[in-house]
Amino acid sequence: MLKIVKILVFKKIFCSFVKIFLMKRLLCIMVFLFLGIATYAPEQTEREEYLFETYEEFERIDQREDRIDALQVSIMFTESRGRYHVRGMSGEYGAYQFMWRTWTNWSRQYAGEVLDISCPRNQDAVARYKIESMVDQGYDDETIIAFWNSGRTDGWENMIGTNSHGVYYNVPRYVQTVMNNMDIAQKRIQLV
Repeated sequence: MLKIVKILVFKKIFCSFVKIFLMKRLLCIMVFLFLGIATYAPEQTEREEYLFETYEEFERIDQREDRIDALQVSIMFTESRGRYHVRGMSGEYGAYQFMWRTWTNWSRQYAGEVLDISCPRNQDAVARYKIESMVDQGYDDETIIAFWNSGRTDGWENMIGTNSHGVYYNVPRYVQTVMNNMDIAQKRIQLV
């Protein structure tokens, strides 16, 4: 969890430097134009054009990363309050409450082998891998969250009942809870 926070802090600091650099440049151009120091707008150089495209791409990637961070933290918080060695009543394990079969499949997809589930770093990496892959496939936040809880990307809106272990589940309520936690997480991420 601390590593995620450190990465978020570094990312926000880097983003701030890029924004400050580009904003200072824009401000100088605006001042020159306003004061009449420059009466024409020179053509953009290749470097300026590249910086602009890079900044737009950086912003797009930054927004994607913020979304993935918020999803990951919110799912973890909802599932276990960040406790990596907690066991659920249906056999789930870890901070993200992986079922063993799910863990086996996802860790093989991520690393080519079944990783040690007791290692917090492995749990974070596999969870992030799965969330990133679903974001890249175009799934919205609610569908990703519902999939995390039910294994389904459709038809989850009415999934309420008791599982084979006698544990009550309510996928729509779970989705709403994680979405509420995600709103809080996104506000905190923006503050970093």
